[in-house]
Amino acid sequence: MSLDINVDIGEGFPFDEALLGIATSASVCCGVHAGSPELTEQTVGLCRQHGVRLGAHPGFPDREGMGRRLPSLGDAPEWFRSVREQTKVFISSYHPTYIKPHGALYNLLAGGSNAPVELVAFGVSYADFLANLGIPVMLLPVSPIAQRLDSLGLLIKEGFADRAYTEDGRLLSRTLPGAVLEDREAVINQVRLLATKVDSICIHGDTPDCLNLAHLVRQALGGDQ
Repeated sequence: MSLDINVDIGEGFPFDEALLGIATSASVCCGVHAGSPELTEQTVGLCRQHGVRLGAHPGFPDREGMGRRLPSLGDAPEWFRSVREQTKVFISSYHPTYIKPHGALYNLLAGGSNAPVELVAFGVSYADFLANLGIPVMLLPVSPIAQRLDSLGLLIKEGFADRAYTEDGRLLSRTLPGAVLEDREAVINQVRLLATKVDSICIHGDTPDCLNLAHLVRQALGGDQ
């Protein structure tokens, strides 16, 4: 069973190079929500050494919350200017083959946050910016934004090995019981189910058990015995 395994790296956690021995794609932090420009450059170099597909991973300029908090309406113009600038700089410097928004930005575009309509409008504008770049975007496949990108041939459908889903195909909030799958068989079954529906399976580089999870995903796909 062949399926892309993507990792979110370049955020300052210790497992990046080991994960690149398993992954086939890497979404590299742009040095704003975490990491640094120097770490971004080093991580891109590691990706090239390992021959993995390179993606840009822009996030909100919220280092305290590691890009996982939505901006206030007052901060939104500056935060969205930041993610646009991150995206443009990464593209001009490293020529990625895809873009994967990070954290709260990802959830906003994937329709998984209860954001005010004003923030949703900022998200739609950023999605239009991405579409105009003509570079594929990695995202959950269920939101209107994702469906529009798909209609343009610009969507890489993403799934999550260790996260529970709602009935409508969105991620169950981490605040709810059972949101993170910990049972080995549950993860394997989920990966095999997702393999029929998505193009890529995500592993977060900041997950403490990410290496074991990566091997488990590869095993589920038939790559480890």
